[in-house]
Amino acid sequence: MRVNATALFFPKLRTDFWATYQANETQVDARLAKIMNLSIPSTMASEAFGYAQAAPVARYWAEGAAIPSDEFLTNLFLQRSYKFGVGVEIAQTAIEDDQSKMIMSRVLESAASFAMLKERHFYWLFTGGTTVDAIQMQPNLPLAPDGASWFSATDGGGAARFGLAGGNIQPTSGVGSPTAIISDMVNGMARMAGFLNQENQPYWNPSDVQREIAIVFNSANYLNFRSALSQMFIVAASGNAAPSNIVIDADLKVAPIPNPRITNNNWGIFATSSPTKAPFWLERVAPKEVVGETGNSDVAREWDVFKLYVRSRGAIGLSLPIQSIGVQ
Repeated sequence: MRVNATALFFPKLRTDFWATYQANETQVDARLAKIMNLSIPSTMASEAFGYAQAAPVARYWAEGAAIPSDEFLTNLFLQRSYKFGVGVEIAQTAIEDDQSKMIMSRVLESAASFAMLKERHFYWLFTGGTTVDAIQMQPNLPLAPDGASWFSATDGGGAARFGLAGGNIQPTSGVGSPTAIISDMVNGMARMAGFLNQENQPYWNPSDVQREIAIVFNSANYLNFRSALSQMFIVAASGNAAPSNIVIDADLKVAPIPNPRITNNNWGIFATSSPTKAPFWLERVAPKEVVGETGNSDVAREWDVFKLYVRSRGAIGLSLPIQSIGVQ
């Protein structure tokens, strides 16, 4: 009976592990596709990325002078890959005696955790490294190419980020009411539309910001965020009913993304029409498995165990966050 039990367990485990991984990865991709570049292939231990800060702008050309010319202002930044892994060791006797079939479900939780590496790193970066599983993330929070963190009032040189006092941080009015959320949402969009590049030109066509946004917030605040997006009439600060809800009246498309990994009242606004996303996942090696069992492993035979190892290499990186506002 022992041979039959383990022989049936191993192939089913492999099949179910990757089915669980793919199902969870699909869900993660659906949640984050609007606000994160989910896969940038990598062929080296570190990848170099460059971006043009600002293109030369048309200007007055004086008679008899050479045509006004400028070089492109460019930045180069590096992002290295890190190794991630999980090993699952199961006693052969536990497999033989697993009447409740709980061993398989526990192993599949490991598959889900691997599939959610991108999402776990996204919220780790979004919260500034304060998620409960921060110790399991890559060693360092990446900085944006301008030398500052994802959300910052200033760039790495101490100047007002994107030419605005406060940078890409919208001061919060709190999340205690739909009115406060709507106010911060609209003001955050206005702030984003005002971002300037190094030539003092707007990064955005304002209408592009208004096409659609996504908002990321603590799922504990879901009621007020959902009310802000769906209530036809919003109670004003005075206690009277406001005449309308500007989000609905303006037909603003908002994709809500609640998540319990955010544990405070900070939240984020993202312009989904941007051709680039601030956070990106660098994929050096996709997850791969190594299985050790009595048929191929001396360790498995000697210690009477089954082992499943999964490893990958990758990292979360950060490009210039012109499409991101932190409400905090």
